[in-house]
Amino acid sequence: MASVRQHGALDYGVEDFLEAVAEDARKTLGLVRLVNSRPDISSMLIDNVNGSIHLRALLTDLFVVSEAFKGDSET
Repeated sequence: MASVRQHGALDYGVEDFLEAVAEDARKTLGLVRLVNSRPDISSMLIDNVNGSIHLRALLTDLFVVSEAFKGDSET
């Protein structure tokens, strides 16, 4: 989040969005840790991980961040 602050982008709810990203990341990490704790990982478990709303939310969040700051390094 520090690099976003350096860009002056913490206006109009950006900080709120980044807090949501952090929460989605925390939930996804819990999911990954749960799967990694299993001695056998079935394809059904992986299918359910792929369908997880938390994982999908995090991937969407990261896409939004990527698109929102695309081109920042070029300026």
